[in-house]
Amino acid sequence: MAKLNVNFIDELFKLLFLKKPLLQVCREHLRYEYIPKELPEYKIILKSILSQYGMTDKLPSVGVVSQQHIDNPKVQDALNNIKESNIVDIELMLTQLESYIKTVKFELLVEEVTDLYKDGKQEDAIRLNSEKSKEILEISLRKTAGNFLRIFTDHETQQRERRTDSIEETETKVGFGIDPLDEITYGGIDVGEMALWIMPSGIGKSTALKWSGLQAVLAGFDVLHIQLEGSKDAAFDKYTQAWTSQSFYDIKKGSIPKEFHVSIEKTINQMKAMSKDIYLYSFEKFGDVTMNEVRDLVVEYEKINGKFPDLIIIDSLDLLYPGDGNRYGIDTQSVKMRMQRTAQLMSNLCVQFKTRILTATQTGDVPQINDIDFVITRSNTEGDRTLVKPFSYVMSFNQTFQEKKLKRGRIFVDKLRYSDPKDMIFEIATDFDKGRFYSRRKTLKLEELKVEKKTRAKKTNKATEI
Repeated sequence: MAKLNVNFIDELFKLLFLKKPLLQVCREHLRYEYIPKELPEYKIILKSILSQYGMTDKLPSVGVVSQQHIDNPKVQDALNNIKESNIVDIELMLTQLESYIKTVKFELLVEEVTDLYKDGKQEDAIRLNSEKSKEILEISLRKTAGNFLRIFTDHETQQRERRTDSIEETETKVGFGIDPLDEITYGGIDVGEMALWIMPSGIGKSTALKWSGLQAVLAGFDVLHIQLEGSKDAAFDKYTQAWTSQSFYDIKKGSIPKEFHVSIEKTINQMKAMSKDIYLYSFEKFGDVTMNEVRDLVVEYEKINGKFPDLIIIDSLDLLYPGDGNRYGIDTQSVKMRMQRTAQLMSNLCVQFKTRILTATQTGDVPQINDIDFVITRSNTEGDRTLVKPFSYVMSFNQTFQEKKLKRGRIFVDKLRYSDPKDMIFEIATDFDKGRFYSRRKTLKLEELKVEKKTRAKKTNKATEI
């Protein structure tokens, strides 16, 4: 009988811990006897996986399976191999698994038909061959995997899952750490969603990305920050400046005043106790970074941490290449095609690994930048306005020279996939001196001043009428 090789099993089991649809397929179609006799540890693991899923209706945990068989060294070795294996495309896995299952079922059918024929039961053999061959041909793992949803038939099932998921909904949003954005997005970025900042070069897109990364980890989420320009040390120091509220000069010189050491140590201990951190990776190399390399990095993160990051920050989109074998030039059309393809691959990665992505891109030349009534839109991106298609949220940061002096700026929400708020422009206060994109206290003060100004204007108007 055809056999599954151990490498295929490792990759298959890796996905069983990550992909619920594939787990549902294997619960229905993957028999214990399909796993080679010389690999009994994988039969044990499969039993534990299906048992966990049957009890909780949730994806199983590698840690729980490991703990259940802590005294079985072969199971522990197999689990390590599974953790270290590659994450393959689920469509490719379904195709290979379906082919294998059909082959095995056909081999078993041939044996049964042959036995009937040898026993002189030709009619029974023909009838069995006809019926079972049709069944084998009609096997569809994609049907079990739920790739096709039936609008009416699957209604109740979908609603039941939504009701279950809604219990954890508040935990799935990763906020921007910017109050007006978090308010209009109902909490931030959800699983499978991407957000994009559009800003001119040098205005603060890296600071905006790091601010959201810092706020996310302080809220209890795991963050992977991928730096594509500048050194790793510089990115590390900017994060340190933001969370310690110290000057960049003191951070670079390693001379933080002693009076701040106690509070800094307290924050470090709190984050260690939560087992939360920002993993910073910088591609310090000569040449272009591709989405293939980014994907490999995310997979490596999962191997180290046993889970994918809750939020991936990529600084920045305009520096990435698809890695699809095509050569992209520097002309406008080539840049447009490169960035569109990169954004689409980024979206695929986001959905595949059930994470969230926050990135940024820069504008082309914007002559109106010092016009207080002007805001940057998708039309000002360096690539093309259609770049925003894969993104759920698109924002621009606008700051005139005068606003920069006043440490203020305006956020324009260019795209908001699931709502349509009245206001799409929000004035905020910045705190770049401390490495912080947003100052909550000063922004609230701005709002209070606006209210006071409106109140005074109304009183003045009434007095004039009298």
